[in-house]
Amino acid sequence: MNYLGFIVWGVLNGITSNRGLENWLKNNDETCNYILNNKKKPSKSTITRFKNSNMFLIEELFRYTVNLGVKYDLIGLEHIAIDGTILKANANKF
Repeated sequence: MNYLGFIVWGVLNGITSNRGLENWLKNNDETCNYILNNKKKPSKSTITRFKNSNMFLIEELFRYTVNLGVKYDLIGLEHIAIDGTILKANANKF
């Protein structure tokens, strides 16, 4: 199965946790089925095992992607972005 493609597609859609990937797979459209070739849907533990045994491969893929973007001047590493989200705290003393 193409778990690597599924994990990359999840990261591109903002889902990085194994439980989140499992839930997304159960509740998602046909893109997940297409990536996994309409085979059996993996569980959270299967995704975790794949990630743990192939962590070097996944890290190298993302490193290669960033380096390729820098090489072809698609991305620059000169800026730092900071999220300015303001949240209301629940700071009740009681």
